[in-house]
Amino acid sequence: MEFHKRGFAFLPRTPGAVFRRGTARAGVFSADVSAAVAAGSPHDYNSGIKGARRRITMAVRRIEHGHYYEDFVVGHVFKHHWGRTITEGDNSLFSSVTMNFNPIYFNREYAKTLGYPGVVVNHMLVLNVVFGLSVEDLSERAIAHLGYEKLKFLATVYPGDTLTAQSEVLSKRETSRPDRGVVKFRTTGFNQKGEKVLEYERPVLIRKRNP
Repeated sequence: MEFHKRGFAFLPRTPGAVFRRGTARAGVFSADVSAAVAAGSPHDYNSGIKGARRRITMAVRRIEHGHYYEDFVVGHVFKHHWGRTITEGDNSLFSSVTMNFNPIYFNREYAKTLGYPGVVVNHMLVLNVVFGLSVEDLSERAIAHLGYEKLKFLATVYPGDTLTAQSEVLSKRETSRPDRGVVKFRTTGFNQKGEKVLEYERPVLIRKRNP
């Protein structure tokens, strides 16, 4: 397929061409085109070639994310991808917007008087980052998060540390409704040295694929 460059968008010159994943960069379409893509409907626009109108059928491929209840196997361990480096800015902003006034989170000199080498990362930020790393694998299909259990902070995290996470499937059980079940996980967070910094368990109410 031949493409015509117009601004930052690469637009097909062939009438009736179909956009597929990766054919154009994200963010280059107008709001109208984005709406058409979302609706899965054809969209007309000016191709820029002598004012001609080109009709493009935009195909939307639905990509499913997350796991259903049936997908989880007791004992399986998910090693969550990405990881996250915590910066001083992350820590300062999180402590400010959550109105956490513990000075070890934002006062370096005070933290030193307590024996820390510098500012400490807010413990709730550590929890939220580790939790967030697990969502894609564990709870994108969740109906409800049912709480935290046995939460333990195991090591101090400092700005500049990189957090990773993994989760083990501990148990599964049916509920009174046939379209859902409860899965319990144990999630562990690590720093860049491989040291455990956090561990907790959480039960999650998750949809079934075939109720």
